[in-house]
Amino acid sequence: MAKSKSVILILFATLFLNLPGKAQNVWDLKRCIEYAISKNITIQQNNLQVDVAQTNINQSFATLAPTINGAANQAWNIGRRIDPFTNTFANSSVRSNNFNVSANLNLFSGLTSINTIKQNQVLLSAAKFDNEKLRNDISVNVALAFLQVVFAEEQLKNFQNTLDLTTQQVNRNQILFDAGTIAQGVLLDLQAQQANDEVNLISAQNSLDIAKLNLVQLLNLPEDESRDLKVSVPAMDTIPAGLSSDIAPASIFTEASKFRPEMLASETRVKSNLLGVSIARGNYYPSLSAFGAYGTGYSQLQQTVTGTTTQIIPIGVTQGGEIVYTQQDIPTTALTPFGTQLSNNVNKTFGFSLNVPIFNGLQVRTAVAKAKINYEISKLSYDQTALNLRKDIEQAFYDARAAYKKYVASKKSEEAASLAFKFSTDRFNAGMLNAVDFAATKNTMTLAQSNLLQAKYDFIFKSKLLDFYRGKPLY
Repeated sequence: MAKSKSVILILFATLFLNLPGKAQNVWDLKRCIEYAISKNITIQQNNLQVDVAQTNINQSFATLAPTINGAANQAWNIGRRIDPFTNTFANSSVRSNNFNVSANLNLFSGLTSINTIKQNQVLLSAAKFDNEKLRNDISVNVALAFLQVVFAEEQLKNFQNTLDLTTQQVNRNQILFDAGTIAQGVLLDLQAQQANDEVNLISAQNSLDIAKLNLVQLLNLPEDESRDLKVSVPAMDTIPAGLSSDIAPASIFTEASKFRPEMLASETRVKSNLLGVSIARGNYYPSLSAFGAYGTGYSQLQQTVTGTTTQIIPIGVTQGGEIVYTQQDIPTTALTPFGTQLSNNVNKTFGFSLNVPIFNGLQVRTAVAKAKINYEISKLSYDQTALNLRKDIEQAFYDARAAYKKYVASKKSEEAASLAFKFSTDRFNAGMLNAVDFAATKNTMTLAQSNLLQAKYDFIFKSKLLDFYRGKPLY
């Protein structure tokens, strides 16, 4: 008795320990979509493209600031030359240094910088809309894969229930056959039907495994998290507003064209290419810039007078042949210090530069023509995007309406088939119906149940897709 109680306690402990793990592995549609978006590599790449677009904006703003550059060099001259700092000939090896800082500020260039900033801002918006479009596509694909898993699981349950019913009949008729009440042919027909139901169950299990594999691949789930993946069954929705008679595909398209990311991305690219025309035309105008420079240098030949020395030098001879001398002060020099030279040799330059385009091989004209062509291409792309969206909405609208009608019809068919099977079961148990006719009735019910499941989840997906075009989430 004590041993039995211990076994029961261990079983209960194991059950409660396993409950959190199982609960955590149940995925609803919202969790699947959010996880797939967070792990999708293409979205991560698009996020980097958005970062690149933001960097381009920062760079275009930086072009409005002046450019400042510094330079320094050190040179050795060997041979005869004129030293630039002393303006004297030098024959020995001379070391010299030059230092300068220059600046340039663009004052006017046909507003190309301003229009480039606007264009990059528009392109950033387009990159964000592209990313949102990709998120929508992934959401739709995940929703379809999710519902396929749900359908496959319920289909598996349906075939399992069918097999259980057949197994019960086989067991019951086995007893009757053993008692000699029925013929062996009746039992064999039921056993053949049981084998057929087992085949259907195996096929349903394979379909479920494939559906789960597709969902796992879309989610990019690690192997340890994909084991024993469970999905929650969504509730059956009522008729969505998109199927109401007062809402037409044209009104849905008018509403969707205002917020669908593919439309907004295409529209922003039209604006971008229009700005591209303005940028190209800006090169027709003269450009004006201001410049300035500050420089200094050093030379080993530059000397500084440090004092004088008195020397007696001959300046001629008398008639008697005597040499005439005079006293002369000769300056003494030393190499001018490095810092002093840098202070003394400062030179400054500033001014304005005007560049007037006259003829440049038709480059500007060609660039403007290309920009206009790109603008027209982007307008056609916008029209094509709108056309595709309108077609998708119309297709989704009529698909959802047809799916609902099919669901209603399938439900009636399943109800009738279930009643017929119940009636056939009673007749078969009473010996008033043979096994072949009973199996046919059961197969009809199984097919009706399968059709109902398929119609049910087809309607759920297509109605949610239609609502998605109207701005409602898929979950």
